[in-house]
Amino acid sequence: AVLLRCQEVENRMGRLRTRHWGPRIIDVDVLVFGRERIDEPDFKVPHPRIAERAFVLGPLADIAPSLVIDGVTASQRLQAMERSGELSGVHPIDA
Repeated sequence: AVLLRCQEVENRMGRLRTRHWGPRIIDVDVLVFGRERIDEPDFKVPHPRIAERAFVLGPLADIAPSLVIDGVTASQRLQAMERSGELSGVHPIDA
């Protein structure tokens, strides 16, 4: 139900699914869902690449710095990315 709701939002915002991992106007990902673990072919929670994406970890560390991902907090993962230079080019947008 969660995946279908996310796809419904994407569709209403104009997302067209023409190519797997192709360009898109919107992409709604479920990063975590409480302590739930979901392992379906097209829906995995926690998101399988949550710890690899600086553009995800930055905001995640802002709102949930103590969230544990594979034994390490979001804040600690973000700090490790900062030290390794993986955050170069990733900057918040001023609203």
